[in-house]
Amino acid sequence: MMRRSFPLAGMMMIGVLLAGCDTGRDFSDIRARMAELDERPSGRVPDVPEYEAQELFFYSAADLRSPFQSFIEEQQREAEQEEDTGVDPPDEDREREPLEAYGLDELRMVGHIQREGESIRALVTAPGGTLYQVQSGQYMGRNYGRVVVITSRRIDLVETVPSGRGGWLERPQSLSLAE
Repeated sequence: MMRRSFPLAGMMMIGVLLAGCDTGRDFSDIRARMAELDERPSGRVPDVPEYEAQELFFYSAADLRSPFQSFIEEQQREAEQEEDTGVDPPDEDREREPLEAYGLDELRMVGHIQREGESIRALVTAPGGTLYQVQSGQYMGRNYGRVVVITSRRIDLVETVPSGRGGWLERPQSLSLAE
């Protein structure tokens, strides 16, 4: 019986307290202001402006290195792994040819000659004015450049350069006829 009377008594107490909060104040000024605002003409809400459709953006950096990993550690790991590019290293025991002492930027193709029944040869000058005849298969330049094709306007060669990871890469180069 006692248990039933506590909730009932609590509710009655709350009701009495709430009724005691009413001070009988006059809210006529608030009601007048609300009536005044209701009599005003209602405003018009502007239309939502139309915007151009934006091009969708797709995040494409998922395959890249995480910015939260150490760049230096990753570089060291990659440097430790030797790269097998399938390119044979240059023959260090081969006797070097005279034009291998110069960089390709120092050499100039000045012409070509072709005798009947022979392959075309390029005429190349080295610093100092020395003229050399170059044919396919010869080497020139400091990066083990092997002459592949000679035309009347240019010499195409393939340089064998270090890959930076312990392997070698072939890099095509050309030497054009000097104007």
